[in-house]
Amino acid sequence: MRFSQYILHLSVAWRRSLGTGQIVIFDQGFIQAVCSLGLFCRTADTSSLEAALALIPRSDIAINVDAAEPLLSERLRERLSRQSYMERMFEADSNTNLQSTPIINLVKSLLLSKGRSVLTVEMSDVPSLREAVFRVETEICEMCSGMSR
Repeated sequence: MRFSQYILHLSVAWRRSLGTGQIVIFDQGFIQAVCSLGLFCRTADTSSLEAALALIPRSDIAINVDAAEPLLSERLRERLSRQSYMERMFEADSNTNLQSTPIINLVKSLLLSKGRSVLTVEMSDVPSLREAVFRVETEICEMCSGMSR
């Protein structure tokens, strides 16, 4: 129920953003939703993930944030500690969340094989965060300058 409401709200936000002429960033957007579905169904294979990716809107770029497992574990614990009891009831357990890396990597390879633009940035500390923000900004600026020609 919660996931379907999330997809509905995401779809409405996506439709509203079309034609605005502005840069719109969807954190944890449709591609993440496909990864989550793959994780929760526990039998995600290439063909089912390809089918799911074919159904979602096509973004101009996907940004894949990579971090080491200890940092991911720490961030997950912090996020869970800020959630209410009811929110935690609907959250996957930590082990399940940490098992998403292979699915994310498969989805990333599927996107790349279809010619989709994917930028991978590593964010494990403050310097790498700064570098990641710079790389994302540079990529978006290059995309925008290419569109205005």
